[in-house]
Amino acid sequence: DSMGLHEMSQRLAIRARVPMPRLYTIPDNSSNAFAVGRNQHQASIVVTQGIMASLNYDELEAVFAHEFAHIKRGDIVSNSVAALFGALILFGTFSGPMKKVSGMRVIMMAILAPVAAVVIRFLVSSNIESKADLLATQTSTLPDVLATALRKIYTQNSKLPLGFANPAFGHLYIVNPFANRVLLGTVIGMFEHRSLPDERIATLLNTR
Repeated sequence: DSMGLHEMSQRLAIRARVPMPRLYTIPDNSSNAFAVGRNQHQASIVVTQGIMASLNYDELEAVFAHEFAHIKRGDIVSNSVAALFGALILFGTFSGPMKKVSGMRVIMMAILAPVAAVVIRFLVSSNIESKADLLATQTSTLPDVLATALRKIYTQNSKLPLGFANPAFGHLYIVNPFANRVLLGTVIGMFEHRSLPDERIATLLNTR
């Protein structure tokens, strides 16, 4: 906790008026974060080691403020349910190394991925991230700081996406972690229906 994440989270929890969530890190060099849980009292915030190394303290606080906004709004419930259903539908299809894709896996992806994508799109609003961005700026951070953090995360994910892949979990993250997947790009694209990066950042900056 070299960056004082626990103290930061305690402060943000007080501002957002939600219970202190559990904090976890993923040993991955990509930059990303997400919040999950059954309710505000059973919430967790997860960040990659990469995001802690690539953002400064203020930018990281802005990311945490965004995740706290998801907790406060109750987004974590629909997000978690969508991830569960999506993962169950795709069970086994996207497990294992993405470089080793058999013919049968391709067929299963073609059949099951559209079904899982429809479930996730039904349960998760297309403007969910922008709404969390707005709430974060109203309670805990400045639009410019969060916008800078998002630009860095988008840029870094285009160069170094998450090391493991299951599109059913993509909507959980502050930024689509699979944006640079060339392999099966069309299938993975089915799951991303949120605002495009430029649109999202423009919406955020218009709140100033």
